[in-house]
Amino acid sequence: MNFKNFKNFKNLKDLKNLGPTSQQMLIQAGINTPQELAALGPVAAYLKVKACGVTASLNLLYAMYGALNDCHWTAIPADEKQQLLMTIDAALDIKKMFE
Repeated sequence: MNFKNFKNFKNLKDLKNLGPTSQQMLIQAGINTPQELAALGPVAAYLKVKACGVTASLNLLYAMYGALNDCHWTAIPADEKQQLLMTIDAALDIKKMFE
């Protein structure tokens, strides 16, 4: 996925959709900047947050995707949300294969 240029954003709080709770979840997972979030992408970042034992709903996934695409998470089309879920399922299936 291609995400917009994040050189002008210094903090997670500068991104749309990411309130204090979402920011704290990301920081707990070691994702401290918009650039780090963009480098990982929303799916890998979501899985990294979950791997830290943080209870995160799919709203965090959608919030990060929206933040990286400069849109409100509720404006993400259903087919794009479905694609995100399918990508998570595929990543989890691959992870299980190597456990």
